[in-house]
Amino acid sequence: MSIYEYELQQASLTSTVTTLDNQVSDTRQVKQKKIIGVGNVGKNPHQASYVIYNPYNGQLKLQSIKY
Repeated sequence: MSIYEYELQQASLTSTVTTLDNQVSDTRQVKQKKIIGVGNVGKNPHQASYVIYNPYNGQLKLQSIKY
């Protein structure tokens, strides 16, 4: 299990995903944010799970991704 914390200032954020046959980029304007997450990869074979907590509104986002 890993725990991570990011604090973002107001900015433009660009992410890029590259696969063998394609590359997709997305740019978004973000307000100041703090992101706290907990997750794991490999505890369950071929699955990654994580939780993101938003301290500004108290919301939790639970995700599982198969790979």
